[in-house]
Amino acid sequence: MAVVFQAGATEADLRCGTQTPAYYAATGQRPEPGATFHACHHGCSGNHAGLMLLAHAMGHPVRGYEQAQHPAQQAALASVAHFTNQTPARLIAAIDGCNLPTYAMPLTALARAYAQLTPDQPDATYGQAPAWVWQGMTQHPALVSGLARHDLVLTRAGQGDWLAKEGADGLQMLASRQRQLAIAVKVADGQATHAMRVMVAVLDQLDWLNDHARHQLRPWLQSEVRNSSARAVGQWQPVLSWFGLG
Repeated sequence: MAVVFQAGATEADLRCGTQTPAYYAATGQRPEPGATFHACHHGCSGNHAGLMLLAHAMGHPVRGYEQAQHPAQQAALASVAHFTNQTPARLIAAIDGCNLPTYAMPLTALARAYAQLTPDQPDATYGQAPAWVWQGMTQHPALVSGLARHDLVLTRAGQGDWLAKEGADGLQMLASRQRQLAIAVKVADGQATHAMRVMVAVLDQLDWLNDHARHQLRPWLQSEVRNSSARAVGQWQPVLSWFGLG
C-alpha cells in the first residue's frame, strides 16, 4: 500500500473498514489462530488508496475522501457519468459495503461504460486513461479479482481480448476489444455462480467462444446438475432477456 503513503496518508486514514481476506476462502485455508486484519487487508483498500492519491494529486486534503462532496468523489462521479452517458442527476447514489459512494444505473449504461474501454483512439475527455485501464486489467487480472473469481477465469479465457469484472449481488461484466462491445449481466437472485452461467451462455450464443475459451469455461457450459450423492437431478437452463445498446 505504498500509494497511501505517497498521498501523504497512513493506513489509519483508510475508511474501508476491515475484513478477512478472500484469499482464505479461495484457497480453502484458514487464518492462523489469533490472526488480526486491518484496513489494508480489505478487498477494496486499493480503490480507497487510489482515491487518496487522486485527492492528493488534485491538491485537496485526503481527509474525507470517502464523502460524496469531496472533490475526489466529485471527479469520480463525473467520470462515471461520462462513460455511462448518464447525467449525474440520473445516477442514483447509495453507500457501498466498503463505505464509498456507488451509483445505480441501467444495465445498458453499465455495458456502454465497459465498451468505452475498448477503442484504440483516445477518449475525448480522458485521453489514454481507458487504454491504460484496459492494459492493467488484462495484463494483471489476478490483481483485479483475486484468486478463484469468475472475472479472473473470464479474462484469462479471452487471451487478451476480454476484460471482465464481477460486481456485487449477481452482476457480471465483460468487454471485447476486438469487437468493441461489452456485455452486462444481472441475475435477480444475486448469486454470482448464476451470473457466470448466464454470461457464458451469452458468449456461447454470440459465438465468441474459441476452442481455448470453451475449454476454460467448460464447467459453466455443462448443463447437468448433480446432488451431493453425484446423482443427476436436473439441468441448468439459462433464461436471457436481451437489451441492445441502441
